[in-house]
Amino acid sequence: QCQVDIMDFQLAHVIAPRTHLLGRDYMMKLFQDKFKSHHEAIANTNLEAHPHPHPYQYVPHLKTWLDETVKDSDFERDELFASEEKRGAAVLQTGWVDNILFRSPRDVNVDETKEDSSTDHDGGHGDGAAAVGDGLSPFYMPEILYLDVHAVRSIRMTAKLSVVGSVLALHASTVAGGGHKLKADPLDVDIQECRHTLVSAMSNRTIQSQQKYEETIGDAVVHLAQTLKDDGVLTSGAKDTLRSRTVAVMKMEDPVIKLLDDRMKSVFRHMMVFDPQTHQRVPTSIRTGRKLANFSSDADKKTTFTTVFKKVAKQEFISKGFSFYAEELADATLMASRIMNLSLYLYGSIVEPVFLEALRNSPNV
Repeated sequence: QCQVDIMDFQLAHVIAPRTHLLGRDYMMKLFQDKFKSHHEAIANTNLEAHPHPHPYQYVPHLKTWLDETVKDSDFERDELFASEEKRGAAVLQTGWVDNILFRSPRDVNVDETKEDSSTDHDGGHGDGAAAVGDGLSPFYMPEILYLDVHAVRSIRMTAKLSVVGSVLALHASTVAGGGHKLKADPLDVDIQECRHTLVSAMSNRTIQSQQKYEETIGDAVVHLAQTLKDDGVLTSGAKDTLRSRTVAVMKMEDPVIKLLDDRMKSVFRHMMVFDPQTHQRVPTSIRTGRKLANFSSDADKKTTFTTVFKKVAKQEFISKGFSFYAEELADATLMASRIMNLSLYLYGSIVEPVFLEALRNSPNV
């Protein structure tokens, strides 16, 4: 135990402070080496065509993303020029949540985890870019996320599966009349078992035919409805209804999917600019990420940023009808917040001028 205590002390008081002091510059150097140096080497062979290259030509996908963020932002152009906080909120909510995490397609049947043969070892397409979406209309993520490709795809899939699973749970509760049971925290043991069965069935799509996949999920939904119903008995008509609705949901043909997808996106947007300690909107800077008050580092007090953030996020998801997946969604939201705020902390000195240029080039309407 003494040796463990010594290692913990060294980690907290020697390694962590040094990492904090030097890590930002080190990560920026890696970024510049990967993108800028490569781009400059190419540009130097073509100086006659581009004698005065743009200083940020080496991040074309970042520029495209920020142009889109400015165009789609909730704020007016003049507001974004005047307020650093609103520029930060635009990046976190519009750019990050709307245009990457919840970007179309939202079809659960589109598997974005499979990389095509043209990707390099970073998941990129030669220039370090990585795509989300389908192969027909790929969106190349900004270069500042080149280390977070798999995490982004995981968050997107978690969100899509959670929406579809929540729609199925909603249909089960509607037929059974036990919707209030789905809002309990924690869930009843029997319902929790049904949850695990449904989640497992939805995650098992690669080893069976589509028909068998849908039948297995239909069985899980029927079992959930029986568990929710007070007498545990469903008519054959009710079972058939649930199975047909399951097929429609899995084919993304149920209108409730769009409703819950928008509802989930609103929670992600809210949590990106939310300080769980003060329960207020937190100022966000493009150059540094979010600015938070200090949290206790004592896990026993349950006041660490992680525990408070996840608790608030989980309650938000439960209140919006996602109790079946509240834990996973809270984790995904926390991961999303960490990824983008760390990216802004590391690369904000690049993001800010590119964002301002996007503003200057945007239509003044």
